Amino acid sequence: MLRRINRKGHIPTLLLFAEALVLILTAWYTFFTLDDKLGSYANSIRDAENLINDEAFYVSRLAPLIVERAVDRADKNNFDSSFSDSFKRIAAEVDLNSELSGNFFGKIRNGDFKVVHEGGSYSLIMQDVSVYSKSGENELTRTFDLEVRFDKIGLLGKKQGL
Repeated sequence: MLRRINRKGHIPTLLLFAEALVLILTAWYTFFTLDDKLGSYANSIRDAENLINDEAFYVSRLAPLIVERAVDRADKNNFDSSFSDSFKRIAAEVDLNSELSGNFFGKIRNGDFKVVHEGGSYSLIMQDVSVYSKSGENELTRTFDLEVRFDKIGLLGKKQGL
């Protein structure tokens, strides 16, 4: 009789072994039947992120160059009114050769920027500048504010919110 009672203790141990075997087989099945495209999805996201970083960097470096060229071409006697026109003209010239995806040139074309006079210096402020990127099924948008400080001679420094 005692032997029979002691054998009942092995049943839960055998059930644990059977459950572990089922879990191992399920894990193997899941592992071997997974789609191999997971790496390509991650690469697609990484490519979209790299592209949007490049586009944002491009805008942050291009804006001061356009401002500098606009300052050179603006009428020094009537700087306040001639700068905006010069800025729009130069941006339109650059836009013809640029493949930038975003609203940077559209904002300039529509006059969606402010030129603030602060003492002897000026600030060109553009808010909510967006750049877009797409890679595969993934689309990313980055929005930031852009500020370029300058005077009637040239650039003073630049700040951008990236």
